[in-house]
Amino acid sequence: MSSVRTERPWVALTFDDGPDPEWTPRIVEALGEARSAFVLGEQSRRHPDVLGFLVAHEHEVACHGYTHRKATSPSPRAVTRDLRSAHAAILAAGVVPRCFRPPHGLFTATAWRVSRRLHMTPTLWSASSRDWAALATPASVERRVLDAAVPGAVFLLHDSGGWPGRPATTLAALPGILSGLEQRGLVPVTLSQLVDGA
Repeated sequence: MSSVRTERPWVALTFDDGPDPEWTPRIVEALGEARSAFVLGEQSRRHPDVLGFLVAHEHEVACHGYTHRKATSPSPRAVTRDLRSAHAAILAAGVVPRCFRPPHGLFTATAWRVSRRLHMTPTLWSASSRDWAALATPASVERRVLDAAVPGAVFLLHDSGGWPGRPATTLAALPGILSGLEQRGLVPVTLSQLVDGA
């Protein structure tokens, strides 16, 4: 799934690579709206309080694997172990993840099969904010999201990660994104709300 066909004026803002103790709470507070967080298992084990913060603020928690390694190179056994470990880390927080997005959006047959066995919907995105790019600015991130803003769109953003400044750029872009969506009559919802309400 990369977008949802819907007659409702809904879109999903999804954030990868957290939970991050510095940036995840700030992004949650800036949004003030429902969002879906594709969390890493290792980050969830490292920062269970931040994962709990997401749950307490009714933000959907989805699975992004245990580490951020590409799922194309490891063996099927390693991919299976990674996915099961990530799923268990999220379950430990009392959350059952409904969706799975692999690091870098690269699905293997094994990742697809195991995610389905764990009752998670394989998920990508319809538009990337490219907030990870070296030359990304708040204005460029905002523009990429709003240029692709149509009902049923699923946007890829990040609230953590290895590129210096990326979460700060994303955070700075959010007011303009939310204002632009509102001007277009579009409402951010969680990915599950988008799917269930289609």
